[in-house]
Amino acid sequence: MWLTIASDDLVGVRFGRDRPNVREQLAQAVTDELRLFPRDSVPGWMRVELGEHPAGNGHGWFDDTTASTCCNSEEECDCIDRAEAVSRAADFVPDLDGLRHLKVVHHSEFDHIAVSFSEILANGREWRRVELFRDGGSGLAAMSGRTEFTCLTSGRTPSIAEISSYPHLSAEAITTTDFQTEWLAFGGW
Repeated sequence: MWLTIASDDLVGVRFGRDRPNVREQLAQAVTDELRLFPRDSVPGWMRVELGEHPAGNGHGWFDDTTASTCCNSEEECDCIDRAEAVSRAADFVPDLDGLRHLKVVHHSEFDHIAVSFSEILANGREWRRVELFRDGGSGLAAMSGRTEFTCLTSGRTPSIAEISSYPHLSAEAITTTDFQTEWLAFGGW
């Protein structure tokens, strides 16, 4: 195999024999890479190599994403500052009954998430999620959409005791206002 990466980010691959079908292995490697090292953009060659158009790859990382409303430039920024988020969250009343809210601190330096905030339905399923990454980035997920690297947890969300039983995690209950402040402060819709 000969791999060529040009200065304009074009990637060329030639094989001395028939090209092997490695899409499944590549998809898993890319998924693992993005879980460990989330980033705002993924090179087009990864998307193309996965056999899809650069807008989506069918593997869950690039489909159905909602661009974060927090700020790529001053011209397009419609984010609010923390003081405004606190003010708006003070009046927030959820439409759903029986919600609970968690804050989970991720202590392991190997986890790309530093802190996560979850809004959980009475049946234990996650409704909304905010993740703050170690590199300073953030991600949001809700039933209505998500940003590129954050997804809702599938299945029942563990209890505070279950989460805190892991040595690299500590969980605590937070108020609806606390959760809504984080949601708004990091660009929630």
